[in-house]
Amino acid sequence: MKAHSSSIVTALQLVIGTFVLAIVLRTWLVMGLIEPVTVAGSSMAPTMLGPHLSLKCERCRHMFDVGAEFAVETEHAECPQCGFKANPFAELPVRRGDRLVIDRMTLLFRLPRRWEPVVFVSPADEGGLVVKRVVGLPGEKIQLRDGEVWIDGHLAKKTFEEQLSLRHLIHREATSAQRWQGDGWTWRNGIWNCASHEDWNLLSYVHPQEQLITDDSSYNAGLTRRLFAVYDLSLSIKLQVTGTGELAICHYDGEQEREIRLNPAEGRFELRSGGILLSIVELSPASSKALQVGEVQIEIGVIDQRLLFAIEGNVEWARDIEDSEQKGSGVNRKDSCPVFKIGARGLTTRLRDLRLFRDAFYASREEAASLDEPMIPILLGENEIFVLGDNVPVSIDSRHWGPLPLRFLVGRPLNVR
Repeated sequence: MKAHSSSIVTALQLVIGTFVLAIVLRTWLVMGLIEPVTVAGSSMAPTMLGPHLSLKCERCRHMFDVGAEFAVETEHAECPQCGFKANPFAELPVRRGDRLVIDRMTLLFRLPRRWEPVVFVSPADEGGLVVKRVVGLPGEKIQLRDGEVWIDGHLAKKTFEEQLSLRHLIHREATSAQRWQGDGWTWRNGIWNCASHEDWNLLSYVHPQEQLITDDSSYNAGLTRRLFAVYDLSLSIKLQVTGTGELAICHYDGEQEREIRLNPAEGRFELRSGGILLSIVELSPASSKALQVGEVQIEIGVIDQRLLFAIEGNVEWARDIEDSEQKGSGVNRKDSCPVFKIGARGLTTRLRDLRLFRDAFYASREEAASLDEPMIPILLGENEIFVLGDNVPVSIDSRHWGPLPLRFLVGRPLNVR
């Protein structure tokens, strides 16, 4: 009798479990977790693209994208790599927007995180789904100022991984579009080579016409708007060195020069600011070994007033810039072009895949309109977040329709670039 009852219970559990699983799968399918959705706009470019055209520059053969809505406003696009301005749109097909799937489960169990993309029901378009990035969390006071996000009066800082996900490519060194210049360095087959001795051999990035680096984007071809100078920059290089000398990577942000002086043979580096030695730091064993073995990936930059230096993904230095450094050297930053320099002394050096990036520039509506008054800080409620698009100049977001209630959230986008 007990065995018979046990069989009935097991059968019921199986039926109930199958029924629940069927409901869950049907819910996911109907609500879009399994069925892909297509990006329809340009507000999250370059992270997520809506309908767009892909162009190959007629001068340097570099491939780049332009939003379909901008292609109807102009006949040509400027190449972001070499600056050639006469790339035609004629007869180019419009490519479909990126396809995403929505994770509807995760945000049922936790709040969204800062810098995380989310999908939600549009407050301005009933029933429509929108993708933006979270920058302000419940209970915080948020302000956009000088292109940065300020939370409760403090600058919001990004981790190394967040910096990588939010950065915008400015230039990638290539034979058809060279911007690095220096004595004692030779360019061959996509590689900068230098056999340095006792004196420093310097290689410097030179922006076209030595103009300021701005938040302009080739994706928004033909868009007329105010451009903002961007000083939060990072450099990515693939490096291989031999010898007992030093390699210096210098960053000048228009006010102050900061330098990482690397000694591969001794497994350490020096941090200098304005020519003054601030710290001597031992490299992590993993980074030191990688430098000795062969080519390594170097990342260095000043983002959110924080100097970051990483080798092969290992963060060797990530410190906020001291107040004394932020005061600057009396140089008019608005008239000074940021620059990176690489110097070698007593080393045989190979550099390739040099890529310069800028951080996202979050202009407030007041700044975009060139108003004298800054954005008034907004206090978010306990069930509200503040969201922005990655393509800030064209995004309609919390700057326009205010804080987003948490009840509007649908989930997180997957398959993001």
